Amino acid sequence: MILIDTCIFTRLPQRTDPLRAVAKSALEHLDKQEKLVVAPQCLYEFWVVVTRPLENNGYGFTSARATRWLRRIQNRATLLTDDLDVYRRWETLVNDQNVLGKQGHDAHLVAWMHRHNVTRILTFNARDFARYGITVVDPRSL
Repeated sequence: MILIDTCIFTRLPQRTDPLRAVAKSALEHLDKQEKLVVAPQCLYEFWVVVTRPLENNGYGFTSARATRWLRRIQNRATLLTDDLDVYRRWETLVNDQNVLGKQGHDAHLVAWMHRHNVTRILTFNARDFARYGITVVDPRSL
């Protein structure tokens, strides 16, 4: 299994995004080899980005359009649950790793990965996950 990070999904709706083709190709490549999974957090983050107004660095999607994209994501990657165990793992991680600020979001994904025995993540943000001992796959490397 491999977790697909939010930054991969947010590239897909933007035809002019220079990394769109790379993200799409990586998903197609990995989908032939292993199970793609997504965390609820990634869907929340996707929603926030695509429904945020254009003038605030978002995509300006309507709720209906964002929902259609959420369905497309869930058709491509299996949505696994979040639970109290994830929270407990997250709390341990942020304290053990001295995680501060928005880096807590990345720690949450790592805690979620530990909970579901997912050891790899597909992301453009390798540095954000370097300290956690998981395997980071950059789409540009596939």
